[in-house]
Amino acid sequence: MAEKESLDRAALVRKFILQKLKEYDIKQMAELYQKGVVSLQEDAHQANISLYEMMEYVQKENIHSPY
Repeated sequence: MAEKESLDRAALVRKFILQKLKEYDIKQMAELYQKGVVSLQEDAHQANISLYEMMEYVQKENIHSPY
């Protein structure tokens, strides 16, 4: 896999960890949106992604706001 992306093993592990942390942040923020704690816009901002990306994520995961 590292050869495919021309990365050394450490860089590949770092990239993987950063991707998983981003996914975790998005999931955590989506749960707050589902509970009505934050708006979708605030949710996206806190997760460091665009509003459009967050909208796609909540639609894909079938997450709805309680409002």
